[in-house]
Amino acid sequence: MKSTLHASIISNNQMAKDIFCLKLYEPETVKASQPGQFINIKCSLDENGVDPYLRRPISIADIDKKSGTMDIIYQVRGRGTKVLSERKSEETINFMGPLGNSFDTQAAPEHAIIVGGGIGVFPLLYLAKELKTKKKTILLGFRNKDAVVLENEFCSVADNLIIYTDDGSYGEKGLVTTAFAPFGELAVPESEKDGTAFFTCGPEMMMKRLVHISDEIGITGQLSIERRMACGIGACLVCVCKLKDSDDAEGFKYSHACKDGPIFWKEDLFFD
Repeated sequence: MKSTLHASIISNNQMAKDIFCLKLYEPETVKASQPGQFINIKCSLDENGVDPYLRRPISIADIDKKSGTMDIIYQVRGRGTKVLSERKSEETINFMGPLGNSFDTQAAPEHAIIVGGGIGVFPLLYLAKELKTKKKTILLGFRNKDAVVLENEFCSVADNLIIYTDDGSYGEKGLVTTAFAPFGELAVPESEKDGTAFFTCGPEMMMKRLVHISDEIGITGQLSIERRMACGIGACLVCVCKLKDSDDAEGFKYSHACKDGPIFWKEDLFFD
């Protein structure tokens, strides 16, 4: 079982409405972390407290190996993250990690299309920085202008950055999948399909749509799936997901998103 670790809080700043960036100092974890992994944080204000009882799994948004720090960006959505937002600099936080697998950056294509939606945008920043490709197209979707974060950070590593908002209050109006459509502005020429792949994290409906479109285009991709995770180590079975299995009568098998994922190739995932 993963042992618990302690990190010093450098800062815990609000970036937008209900969005915070927690900067932690823990050099050994930083050294071991890969894009797409997450940590399981004990959110209680009291080190020995149990309120809330369960840890909160939050993706690693970015790391700085020189300073030994990692950025954990999260949205306040309930009791645990509300308590986490109240933690102060110079306090110590209890966590487990890094957990899960990571994006396969060694299989980097010539053209990477990175697609993020909502809080799924956060773990893609570290990936965008680590991918060694000739071209990076980054598509980010948010609810509205007030929810837009990390634009400058993504812009610094993108060859082409397009931001979408649901209401059109910033960037392009509509769903982030629009530019990914086969006949949209990012149509992939036949000669480039073998050298193109997508990487995504966000709402499941968004990612299902990306898989459908990518099948039409004829490109592969990796998905970071979102599931509720209680333990983070594959013990509680809360985060089960379906993987394709040709040997099974129903065509799928169950797996753990926290232990075997959260990153999967699109060809392996079984979507209902």
